[in-house]
Amino acid sequence: MGYYTYYCEVTAEDTGYKQGVYTVTTQDHLYAERRTMGYPYSIIGSSNRVWRQGPKGGVKIVKDRNHHAPYVSRYVTNDKQKMEQFIWIKLVAKELS
Repeated sequence: MGYYTYYCEVTAEDTGYKQGVYTVTTQDHLYAERRTMGYPYSIIGSSNRVWRQGPKGGVKIVKDRNHHAPYVSRYVTNDKQKMEQFIWIKLVAKELS
């Protein structure tokens, strides 16, 4: 099992986090998502959009409140437009401490 890195885009002020993009790494992605998606003040729960990069480099959007379904969980590795967005997200992300 490898490590999964989450890139969490927070846009609302009332979440307990400042607006911005945060990154957090975990070894067990299923536990991390189940444990944090529904928690109102967790970083994943507070985020507008969450990207996850797996140990083999694949990129997935696991949450997107801009779509009709907030939790989408689909790979975007072959989607040029989504990957350009991800690169910018990755460049500005701050490590969550």
